[in-house]
Amino acid sequence: MLHFLGLVSLGAPLPSSAQMLHAAHRLGGPDFEAAQSWSSDTCVLAWRRLALRPETRAATIPVIDPDSGTCLIGSGRIDERAELAAALGTHPRDAGDTELMARSFARWGEAGVGRLMGNFGFALWDGRAGQLTLAKDYFGTTPLFYHLGDGFVLFGTNPAALLATGLCSREIDPATLGENIIGRSADPEATLYRNLRRVRRASTLRIDRSGCRNHIYWQPRRGAPLRLKSDVDYVEATREILDRVLVGHLRSSAPLGVMLSGGFDSASIAATLAMLAPDRTIAGFTSVPAGGEPERMRRMAREWAHVEALARRHPNIEAQAIVEKDMRPCDDRYRDLFADTGLPIGSPALMCRRLALAEAARRSGVRTLFNGDGGNRTFTSEGPQLFAHLFRSGRWLQLASEVGAAAAFSGRSPWKILWRDVLRDIVPRQLLQNWYRLRDMPARDITEDSLLRRSFAEESGLVETWRAAPNSPDRLRLLRTEEIEPVYLNVQPSHSDGMTLAYNRMGLDVVAPLRDRRLIDFILSLPPTQFRRGGVPRFLARRVLADRLPAETLEERGYFDPFADLGLWAEKWWNEAARQVSNQRPSELAEQAIDLHQLGRLLGTPLSDLLDRERGNPHIVGSAVANALHVNHFLRWHERLND
Repeated sequence: MLHFLGLVSLGAPLPSSAQMLHAAHRLGGPDFEAAQSWSSDTCVLAWRRLALRPETRAATIPVIDPDSGTCLIGSGRIDERAELAAALGTHPRDAGDTELMARSFARWGEAGVGRLMGNFGFALWDGRAGQLTLAKDYFGTTPLFYHLGDGFVLFGTNPAALLATGLCSREIDPATLGENIIGRSADPEATLYRNLRRVRRASTLRIDRSGCRNHIYWQPRRGAPLRLKSDVDYVEATREILDRVLVGHLRSSAPLGVMLSGGFDSASIAATLAMLAPDRTIAGFTSVPAGGEPERMRRMAREWAHVEALARRHPNIEAQAIVEKDMRPCDDRYRDLFADTGLPIGSPALMCRRLALAEAARRSGVRTLFNGDGGNRTFTSEGPQLFAHLFRSGRWLQLASEVGAAAAFSGRSPWKILWRDVLRDIVPRQLLQNWYRLRDMPARDITEDSLLRRSFAEESGLVETWRAAPNSPDRLRLLRTEEIEPVYLNVQPSHSDGMTLAYNRMGLDVVAPLRDRRLIDFILSLPPTQFRRGGVPRFLARRVLADRLPAETLEERGYFDPFADLGLWAEKWWNEAARQVSNQRPSELAEQAIDLHQLGRLLGTPLSDLLDRERGNPHIVGSAVANALHVNHFLRWHERLND
């Protein structure tokens, strides 16, 4: 893992290496090597490294091409190295990951970036041509930012380091601030800072004196259907691609861990790793509630039983139950995180659990930590597009049978299934829109279930940005089911970089292999009949995982409560947060963006009363209040207000 900072001149004088080294102390975390630097007449680089694979310890930084004079600095892991090396006419032992990045770009230019599999981000400077290329993989787990200055480009993996150079303004971007409050993102290139942009995933960005040119080299989309001979062939093909995605991670010599639940997604990762590397220990870290409602506790006890059954099936999986969730939305410990990353973490209710799992992983010596994000959009999809597919192909008797079977399996009314999963997909879009208008069903407002002021959302341009966004509520409700997965798979919230940097600061490379583009391309090519059969959702996943998950997991019909002890977590900070909001001198920007009066009113309500009242909408506590408190805490740090 490498975090880097760089500046290239497009006419302006370069800063000193000492200035860049000073800013580079914000890169990485305590376990990273000391900052180092390199410079030429037109470029200065600084970096900190944490070696996760044997070859990275001896890797040369930066990679310099003696023929072209280009230099490349990058981070990440390149998969399918043998195939790539063969195409380049070399041997994988003769080239590290960053060298493969450089050679691919030298051979094929921007097209070479699209041939790289894995997770990566790099900057390549061609001093002779005066051109900088920034590139990023689809995962987006290597953050990469840039600032266009007057005669220079500043770039790097950490906003705090870029800001520490003094060459980029700390002015907040109002629209992206609003996105952090609502917990969703529309602009893939915006950051919390007005003059700092991020490189969007699966893209290359070329910058020279004439300006910027962005090229998106891959996007999730449904291609021509893959036709195999039998159901067994689909199962074997899916297993093969899942193995291909995960085997590259075994190059890491450090211990591997999984944020492990009792569901399909993370369990499939842990089980596959255990089968691919039977001689290695795979550590599992499972969040369990400290207490809560009896019914929720029973469900969570059943989930932990699934985890234990998985460990019995694969003896090299060692599972730990993690109860701690002590990070609060306005925890003072976040101040160090803000200083080291320059960003809030986003979604504090989610991160209080994940940071506890990450801390347990760090204590266990884990360096690569997996999660199951994206699985329900890829190979564990429930297959809702089947119904419309059967209708369009004229298989109406089979459609009737599937609707009846789905109703029996889920306990839902057949009429609801017909509307949500069949009629909604097949009626013309204009007719559907007229139906919404006739029933007086406006699209969900982006400020709904949040404490973002509507006036601020409008004045900042956020409302207009969302109207044009592919994942806007207006657009999503008119999309057909088969069109929705590619849209969601292409969304990367702006606050996700804060999460990544928080993990990296702990010395952890956190990855979501079920969002790998190889798996996505494969899954989006499969016929709908593979994902649902006889009323049973996740039909493909149940068959693919039959050789690696316990029977009781495969037989689960629903999903586990992701935060059964939400109330207990909120109790730890509710009253103190109410006192802070009441007594603090408010941040000027927070007053404009957050409905602090409504926040104070909610915090003044006894938590038990609010949870009872909002039982059907826990987002009020876990999202709206927690997000507003955390963003307010960040703004107070940013404005250097004295609590």
